[in-house]
Amino acid sequence: MNKIQLYQAITLVVIVLFFDFLERRRPAFAVDRQRDLRLNILALLVVIVGGEMWSAILLKGFDWLAQGRAVSLSSLHGLPSAVKILTGLMLADFTLYWVHWAMHRPRLWRTHAFHHTIEQLWWLAGA
Repeated sequence: MNKIQLYQAITLVVIVLFFDFLERRRPAFAVDRQRDLRLNILALLVVIVGGEMWSAILLKGFDWLAQGRAVSLSSLHGLPSAVKILTGLMLADFTLYWVHWAMHRPRLWRTHAFHHTIEQLWWLAGA
């Protein structure tokens, strides 16, 4: 596990603990967390693995584009942190929008339908 993966794993655990704490402290309504826990954890793992796969594909694409050119991911290192964060958020939101849109098309709907059938809403439901 490299530093970035370790950082991502620690960030995920901290976020999970934070939202779990908030929901247990002031729940909007009672929820049986055990009811669909396995399905929700499986969905979260699929999202994580899928995200890692797409990340690897995109990075290989950037590497291919950078071959023999002055443009590369390393050229972004000199940008101010605020610009990098804002750009990252915009790209992530743009990508997630289109992935979610594609999930509503007939070919992918069956892999996504359960996300819209959640009966008990909490932070992990329908990951």
